Amino acid sequence: MKSKRKVIALIPAAGIGARMTPEWNINNIEKEYFPKPLVKEFTTNKSLLELVIENLRKARIFDEIYVRVGMKSLLREDSKEPGVKREAIKKLVKFIEEKKLAKIYFNNLDEKDDGTGSTILSEDIKEKVREDSSIEDILIISSDLPAIKPETIRKIIQVHRAQKNDITLVSTIEENILGHGRIVRYPVILKGIKEKYDELSKKSKKLNNLIKEGKMKVIRVAEGKEPYWVN
Repeated sequence: MKSKRKVIALIPAAGIGARMTPEWNINNIEKEYFPKPLVKEFTTNKSLLELVIENLRKARIFDEIYVRVGMKSLLREDSKEPGVKREAIKKLVKFIEEKKLAKIYFNNLDEKDDGTGSTILSEDIKEKVREDSSIEDILIISSDLPAIKPETIRKIIQVHRAQKNDITLVSTIEENILGHGRIVRYPVILKGIKEKYDELSKKSKKLNNLIKEGKMKVIRVAEGKEPYWVN
């Protein structure tokens, strides 16, 4: 009997959201600082992270959901990292555990996997996939994207499987791209990826090589429309 094809979701949530709550604007870090995933959406009074996980559960396709919370060393009392980072991870871990939202995992011990794009490099997750051969698909979704609906999430997995892609990259169109890393398309064909700070960085080069080799594809999901994709 063939085992079920499992799907897991990874949510990178280790960022401190400095643009939302800059450290220089905080008088008392312990009382005033909130990491971005825990910022509440005013109509539901739920955190962004809760809403993202809700949508994943409503998609009814994921076997397990993991949240990447950052460097474990930040939980130590003798950590020399800035206070804002320590408070971020403490509040995030406590929130997830108290509400039993998902499983948590940390950066690797060498902490060289820091950054959103390194979410998949976690030894914890790689070990999980090695142990369970039925895990075939992994979705990475940011902790601050509650507007992506369950049906859209489900469709993304369906398209990914139907096309037998190695990687499926979902993007949106913004009028103002300043201050963001971005995906370059013309008009929807994936041309490359540019980093926010260094457009010739190693991350960009690696991803752009995958694109040139035809190992990465893109689908665009517009509100109210079916996804479409290009080879």
